[in-house]
This record gives sequence, C-alpha cells and structure tokens, in this order.
Amino acid sequence: EFSAAGATACAACGDGSEVNLAQTGCNACAAGEASAGGADCAACAGDTYASGLGNAACAACDDGARVNADNTGCVSCDAGQAGTGGTCSGCAADTFASGLGNTACATCGPGSVTGGANSGSCDPCVAGRYEHADNRTCEVCPFGEYSVAGATACQRCGDGSEMNLAQTGCNAC
Repeated sequence: EFSAAGATACAACGDGSEVNLAQTGCNACAAGEASAGGADCAACAGDTYASGLGNAACAACDDGARVNADNTGCVSCDAGQAGTGGTCSGCAADTFASGLGNTACATCGPGSVTGGANSGSCDPCVAGRYEHADNRTCEVCPFGEYSVAGATACQRCGDGSEMNLAQTGCNAC
C-alpha cells in the first residue's frame, strides 16, 4: 500500500501495478511481468508472457507459437517443430513440419523419409533405393532388383530384360 501526500489512509495499487520505492504512488508492471490483487509485479512463468505495461496477468501463446526469450510476446514455432500450450518441440524422425507456426508434425508418405529429427520436409527415396518399412530409411535395392524414385519396394526385371547398373530400371537383352 502507499500513501499520497496529505492522505489520511493508505491505498492499494490496482492490478497491473505495484507500489513505487518511495511508497507515494504506483508504477505499472513492466512488459514480461504482471500483478493482481495488490501484489508486487512478478516475472511471467517460463511458458507465459505479458506484452506492454500494466498487465494484471500473464497469458499463454496460441498453439503453434512459443514465448520469446524475455517473456514479452510470442514467436511462431520454427520449421521442423510444432507446439501447443506455449511451447514448441522438435518433430521426431520420419515426421516433419514445414513452414512456421505448426501445431503438429505430420508423417512422411510412403517412399519418403526425413533426414532425422527436427525436419521441415520429407524427401523421396531416390531411384535404386526403397523405403525400408522397419527402420523408415532409404535402403539400396538388393542385387538383381531395381526401383523408381519414391518406392517402398524393389522389383525384378521381367523376362527378356536385365537390370541397369544404377538399379533404376531394366534394359532389353
């Protein structure tokens, strides 16, 4: 509480402010801080923010965003990340999030993989390789088999043809 010059009683500061050092008035809470019920201004918790001056409460960021470093606003989740509740997390291997502000990571389609965790895109397996179903990586086709780009399996050449050296197709005998 504070007391202004000539006052006969003390008064409490309103929400979003705290008593100044001289106890003669109130100062607005700084950005990144909040105050309610006459309490001193306090820094917002790690996953909340308060922008501008005089905030009565800290807020959570919208899904697809996280709190910035000084708790004064929100920034979009980066590519390769997704978030809810004010935090962003990296996408797991074989999942991706392209662009900014993603709320969920998506799974790569058949015949495509990511380079690992935190990926912003999927890449199709190149011709001569296929997506191995168990470990979700692009593997070289077994000897005597070939594949086209984006394949989930390799195949043998038909009668009257043989596999080319790159394992990407068949040539007539």
